[in-house]
Amino acid sequence: MVFFSEHDVLYHPSHFDFTPDRNDTFYYNTNDWRWDYPHDRAITYDNLTSLSMLCCNRALALKHYRTRLDTIIMKKLDEHEGREPDWARRWGYEPGTKRTKRGGFSNDKSEYWKSKYPNIDIRHSKTFSRRKVHLDDFKHAPNEETWREVKLDEILGWQNVKELFK
Repeated sequence: MVFFSEHDVLYHPSHFDFTPDRNDTFYYNTNDWRWDYPHDRAITYDNLTSLSMLCCNRALALKHYRTRLDTIIMKKLDEHEGREPDWARRWGYEPGTKRTKRGGFSNDKSEYWKSKYPNIDIRHSKTFSRRKVHLDDFKHAPNEETWREVKLDEILGWQNVKELFK
């Protein structure tokens, strides 16, 4: 089992308490907030899925990414410049979340879980993918009924998070 981790995400220890049920499924922790850095504002919504919240069987991840890389090289997609290429966005970044009939890369399976306390994804001006911290940032906006905005110290389990950045 492997947990994908990124340098600009604050992971709560409860995130790592998860154990996948299956070896053929990608699991995403949806207990995730996006910090609209440097502002004192964070957002979340139901089923917020990020690659940085992935846990899966190591062999499954290696097979997926080796196949993906082989396809990129075979189709010479690596020769196209750009920060966020169209083909990458079309395939999706999170394995198992977008089927091939919708333009995704594979038909791998995915499921969701929620850790006891959330993680905080720091969305700054240098993030690889778009920041998406306002409803109008989305091509297909999430359900407004599940959209929530809070101040950083209102995130459960992270009441003193601003102290880390002084």
